[in-house]
This record gives sequence, C-alpha cells and structure tokens, in this order.
Amino acid sequence: MRILCETFIPLLAGALIWAGVRSARPPLALYAGTLAALALVYLLTWADRRQGWWAGWGLDFSTHTAIATVLVVALGFHGWRWLAAGAVALAGYAFVMVSLGYHTPPDIATSAVAVLPLCLGCTLGARSWRRSTASPGPP
Repeated sequence: MRILCETFIPLLAGALIWAGVRSARPPLALYAGTLAALALVYLLTWADRRQGWWAGWGLDFSTHTAIATVLVVALGFHGWRWLAAGAVALAGYAFVMVSLGYHTPPDIATSAVAVLPLCLGCTLGARSWRRSTASPGPP
C-alpha cells in the first residue's frame, strides 16, 4: 500500500500529460494554470508550517492531497470521464492515507477544500489570459 502512496502523484501527472497528448490542441494554458496552482500549494504548505493554521485546528495540512486535488481538477478540464476517474482515484488514495495513519479524514478534506479555489482560479485564469493574448488570426 505504501508504494501506491509513493507513486500516486506521478501517475496522476502522467494521466494529465496523456490526456493532453490525446487532445486535438495542446492544452498549454491548462498546464500553465496547473503549474501555478502547484506553486501556490507549495506556498500554502510553507505558510502553514510557519503559521500553524491547520495545527491550530488540531489538524495536519496534507500536501499530497492538495497536489492530487490540483491534478484531478486539471484532469477534469479534459472531460467528465477524466474527472470521474480522477475523483475515484483520489478517494481511494485518501482511504489508503487514512488506513496507513498518514492523515485523518478532516486533514484530507480541509486540504482538498482549501486548494479548490486555487486550482480553479489558476486554471481558468490561465485559459482566460491565453485567449486575451492570442493573435486574432487572418482577417
């Protein structure tokens, strides 16, 4: 079960890349937004360690859950099937983390909910920015 925890994030990243390769147009804005959201997750992790926000609630911020949430949300932009598969995989991953004693359900739930606005904001923002800077094409 530990091997699943160690390989889950790379597998999700591989699924995201695979979904992008299979799409008609390379989703560069999606990847840019995803990278921005991942950077914000690491910033949130750093800030939580310094400020102790989750510890103040008797919880532990789950960076792995946060990263997995970002990747599953990004997969969702490739379609409902990708989102459904990612959500089921994330639920299984959460179950394994709880079973192994890495985190509690509240740790996982609060970490996922905290990063959802980051995921959506970065991804939608990158897509919007890309559209606004795209060349208008031939007249």
